[in-house]
Amino acid sequence: MSDNNAIGPRETVSGRRMTVTRLALNLLKAALVLIIFYFLGRQVLEHWDQIRSHPWEINIGLMALSVALAVATFLILAQVWRTTINSFGHSIRLWMAFKIMFVSNLGRYVPGRIWQVAGMLYWAGREGVTPEEATASFVLSQLFAIPASLLVYFATSIVEPGISIDRLAIVGPHTAYVFAGAMIVICLAVVIFMDRLVTAVNRILARLHRPVIALRLDKLVALKIFTGYVVAWLVYGLAFWVFLLSVQTDAPIGWIAAVGVFNAAYQIGYLTLFAPGGLGPRELVIGVLLGPLVGPIAPALAILSRIWTTVIDAAGALIGLLVRK
Repeated sequence: MSDNNAIGPRETVSGRRMTVTRLALNLLKAALVLIIFYFLGRQVLEHWDQIRSHPWEINIGLMALSVALAVATFLILAQVWRTTINSFGHSIRLWMAFKIMFVSNLGRYVPGRIWQVAGMLYWAGREGVTPEEATASFVLSQLFAIPASLLVYFATSIVEPGISIDRLAIVGPHTAYVFAGAMIVICLAVVIFMDRLVTAVNRILARLHRPVIALRLDKLVALKIFTGYVVAWLVYGLAFWVFLLSVQTDAPIGWIAAVGVFNAAYQIGYLTLFAPGGLGPRELVIGVLLGPLVGPIAPALAILSRIWTTVIDAAGALIGLLVRK
């Protein structure tokens, strides 16, 4: 009895420390998001007179088209993930893949990425997909999707230098070319060495005493997945461009620039783990990159784009919830 009493207080102290640490991390994440919104708010305040006097209009037809293109993007992404998960030996229908992806997608609005993965594990598990397979499919998707999106950005910034990070002179006057080449190399490496990646994952699972995954993903299928992600990011960027046209018709930007801006902002927001749904970083990047193209109303467009993407994500989840077996 005395041993149990001795252990209890130590466990209580350890639990309290973990709670305090978790609280401190959450407060830090919230503070970082607020700092980013502070800078975005400053941009809005600095240009408030121009934003307020701008002749804002809403073109309902173009807005509806932008939403339709976004949903089409979701279908493409669902088909690409379906190709990946079916390579594990499953046979999941397109609309069920849509449901698994975009209901769990709401987990992005919680800080970190664990809730999105947890949602995918739950919904995929109901279709007979093991946790190891669902997790592996998520990781593989990111290995393809993120470089493909960044490739789209750097490729468009070659055509539209106005959105290029060459202005930062990171690696000289041809930054976009260097990074576009790097993304191509990364994507080709994933395609060519997919079998080695699976072997490495299985070794980790074996050490954790977890079931290994049986993945049949040849190079042609891997290339098809990569191409699918490139197409999806292009269509999603076009949806963003049509959205911009729907709220700001007097000085529209070109579609290539809009596609590039959206992909850069989306991925920076996604990779910023402390920001739920990329909230803050995405808007800041959109405001900065759109500034030279549309002038002082760029911060307002960035904020409106957040409303647009939130509505689209909610619509995707709602459509997914309506899917039945």
